[in-house]
Amino acid sequence: MLKQIDLTREVIKLQPDKTLYDARNALLIYNISRVILAKDDKPLGILTEKDISRFLYEDTSNRNIKEIRLDEVASKELITASEESDLKTCAKLMIDNKLSSIVIVDTVGNLKGIFTKSDMVDVYAKYYTKKRLVEEYMTKRVFTVDPDETVQSVLLLMVNNKVSRIVVTRNSKPIGIITGRDLLPMSALSDTYFTIYLLKMVNIGWSCINATIPTTCQQVVNYHA
Repeated sequence: MLKQIDLTREVIKLQPDKTLYDARNALLIYNISRVILAKDDKPLGILTEKDISRFLYEDTSNRNIKEIRLDEVASKELITASEESDLKTCAKLMIDNKLSSIVIVDTVGNLKGIFTKSDMVDVYAKYYTKKRLVEEYMTKRVFTVDPDETVQSVLLLMVNNKVSRIVVTRNSKPIGIITGRDLLPMSALSDTYFTIYLLKMVNIGWSCINATIPTTCQQVVNYHA
């Protein structure tokens, strides 16, 4: 029976007093979708791309992302499993709590790693090939947007429906996909205005700020193609 000690990978952790700017950079640099807040090897919270999108959409302070502490944004209710937990136990924890990751700790509660849905997929691909069909597990309710809709429409769908990706369609046919990850690099173009960009539902034209920043779904798809 596979155990977490065999599957857990190293986690990227940040101090709780670091900022959203630091977290965004870590997500991009390490090509990950979440970081753990920790102090003295004790996990204190978890921050995901979805948490960032939701916070920036709902916050009305107009602060720069360098001014927003991680302990203000991160989820504090951690679901943990021990290193000796088997794969079935971890899968049940993720399903029961509607999570895409769980934090792995040792017997005294020290942070040892993280186990994510991507890790679960890797395990399945390695040990359980040709067991099931895609249609048995796929989500049939798909949220879509037209390519000329604003990115705010995507954020609204993500926040209201608790999803991290939206399919872009034209004439009912998929032409691309936008994820929380796609929106993160946009902040690198203009840190000063990123929060305003997400908060103000693109009510002002970006031509008066930075003409290279995409505002429609089609532009985001093209930008990250």
